[in-house]
Amino acid sequence: MKKYKLIFGSLLAIALFYGCSDTKEGLYDPKAISTIDKLSETIGKLKSCSYSLSTDITYSASSGKPALHKDSDVYMKGPSKMYIYTKEPGSRKGYYYNGSELALFRFDNNTYETAKAPDNTIATITAVHDKYGVDFPAADFFYPTLTDDLIHDFDTIVATKSTKIGGVDCQEINAVNAKANVFISIEKATNLPKKLEIYYLGKEKGKSYTITFIDFKTNPVLEDKLFNFIPPATAVKTELLTKKLED
Repeated sequence: MKKYKLIFGSLLAIALFYGCSDTKEGLYDPKAISTIDKLSETIGKLKSCSYSLSTDITYSASSGKPALHKDSDVYMKGPSKMYIYTKEPGSRKGYYYNGSELALFRFDNNTYETAKAPDNTIATITAVHDKYGVDFPAADFFYPTLTDDLIHDFDTIVATKSTKIGGVDCQEINAVNAKANVFISIEKATNLPKKLEIYYLGKEKGKSYTITFIDFKTNPVLEDKLFNFIPPATAVKTELLTKKLED
């Protein structure tokens, strides 16, 4: 999937694209396409949302990299407010975006950075990812052209099976190309995303990336102060342009 082309678009009041305009040849199951469209339509009606994520990343044995687990809490409001808290071994970070400024606070180091940011969430996350390599969690599901982007990137998209995740009935979608075998599970009752599994092929064979959505809340009341960063009195400000955000 195209990371960070698919970012929270429907919360930004961007026009939805129902159906598929891409004419690329491939195997595209109408049931799978309809299920993805319903997800986009549901997300497109939200004014705000919050959810937790459980993320697991594994690497091929030859890479020498250990498996990684991290947890995230995500809060989104309107076109230009976001707060993300992430926790992984040895690192806790908070990203605060209020529509004009992005702040990163490293809880364990008591350091922070701030930078001017574009006036919408999509542009901000895209810019931060492109410049600093920051991976914002589960961005792929929320772009309004999700269906067209999947068709553009994958040769096969089919509805496979009904499955239960955390006791919730889901429809599983399988998308395949030369680089990845992807499984997307969408909750039947709500049309909301429940799980994303990416199994890499080709040069990255052996790597996997799994995200599970937990406690997805639609249109919660989120106060603006949640998105405004106020540094602790003892925190040290560091330079954004000399210290990578993902460190």
